[in-house]
Amino acid sequence: MASLVALEKISSEVKELRLKDYIDIVTLASLSVRARNLSDNAWLVQEILLVLDETRRPLRNSSSAQDYIHQHVLAVAFDLAEEAAEECPCDIKGNILRNKRPGTAPTRAPLIRCQDKPHQVIAHVRVDAPSSLRLHSHVRLQAASKPERVFIERAVLDGLVVGA
Repeated sequence: MASLVALEKISSEVKELRLKDYIDIVTLASLSVRARNLSDNAWLVQEILLVLDETRRPLRNSSSAQDYIHQHVLAVAFDLAEEAAEECPCDIKGNILRNKRPGTAPTRAPLIRCQDKPHQVIAHVRVDAPSSLRLHSHVRLQAASKPERVFIERAVLDGLVVGA
């Protein structure tokens, strides 16, 4: 509920976003929003996406092209959220629930930082790997080794394949 209230409070800023930035935020929200209960996750993602969409309602009504773009952004975001939930069922901290897909181990690949794009990494995945990473697939990134300090948990990041 706190995330929905926060979105309502920054609604004027969301209205002012460029379309590209709005699409990026909707995409990130669809991939990274997680609820405490796995059963509530779909509800929370839907609510956040709908609140973001409602915030942009005045822009949508200004032209049919804007309405068309916003409708399809919302539809793609719902599809991404559904795919993320199916491919990588996880708990609130982002840890993969192994019992949902027995026998399927996550793919491990070293990550290389992109010099010109600070928010992107390169991973060389083997072609014969059992996973099927495709363009626009949802991925979950986690450090392979445990942290040195016991009280720190491994960070889990959600991502999207942008090139192949």
